[in-house]
Amino acid sequence: MGTWFVTGGTGLIGSNVVRLLREQGEGVKALVRPGSPTDELAAIGVEVVEGDVQSADDLLRGSEGCDLIVNSAALLGGASQDMAESLRTNADGSAHAYDAARAHGIRCVTLSSTPFLDQSVTLTEEATVADLDDWADDPYTQSKGAAYVEAKRRAAEEGDDIVIVIPGGTYGPGLVVSRAMAASSYNRVMRGAINAKLNDYVTFPVPWVFAADVAAACIAAGRRGATGRTYLAFGAEDAQSTAAFLNVALDVAGQDRRIAEVAIDPADPEAEARYGATLVKLASRTYPVPWFDNSATRAELGYAPRSLREGLELTVPWLRDNGQIT
Repeated sequence: MGTWFVTGGTGLIGSNVVRLLREQGEGVKALVRPGSPTDELAAIGVEVVEGDVQSADDLLRGSEGCDLIVNSAALLGGASQDMAESLRTNADGSAHAYDAARAHGIRCVTLSSTPFLDQSVTLTEEATVADLDDWADDPYTQSKGAAYVEAKRRAAEEGDDIVIVIPGGTYGPGLVVSRAMAASSYNRVMRGAINAKLNDYVTFPVPWVFAADVAAACIAAGRRGATGRTYLAFGAEDAQSTAAFLNVALDVAGQDRRIAEVAIDPADPEAEARYGATLVKLASRTYPVPWFDNSATRAELGYAPRSLREGLELTVPWLRDNGQIT
């Protein structure tokens, strides 16, 4: 057993990582920003370290004496994004995690994303980065893409022990409810649908995945993943629309109403203001079928994600128990 250092430990994925690690008897230190809720972490024996991924010193200091870093801290996409802040957190913050791991001679598992990958063909662990001209210019894509490219470069050219895990559209219970229900979370979208605050959603395929399954993939990648390897922590089924996802949630919640699909016209001048640049770009693409094949992740990490219905049958009662839905 050892000690793992986790950034973003109060977030949806990060809190599941620290919870699973503690259940497995591992020591955990979690980097949290000052003022963040920490009672839930402390209650399960996590050592809380105040700091920010934007500070290289905080990462270096916090990970001292640890055996592995899991970098899950990130600013997510949404209707309102700031390029400078996204770069400081997603790109610079990731680089600080890589630097800390190198300084201590340990592995870094870093969470990434898909918008900057070539999706003209079925996505696999061997996916290549799309031409820069094809990247969306929104802060999320630019900053997460920069972090991914740097991770792959360091592993290939400098021998840094970095492993990349790409989660899908993540939902499910989190240790810190307020963070699991953040403005950009799919849990919040689900709450809106079940509470009849949402009637339709933009159509584009999403590889849905239960948060605890992503956490399990991160831990497995830390223990036996290959240096420089990209792993795809997606769900059991192929990618499907958000409306399809929400309609399963509505069924699990015992409701007959359904969410309608909405096709975005990228030429619509109001589209970006309503949905955000990231969603408009995603909805404007043409996707392959199947959207992904993560058989290598399953084989190399022993990854066995839950089905969408199984995950939602755990999530809907959690939303109800925490007063998010009636």
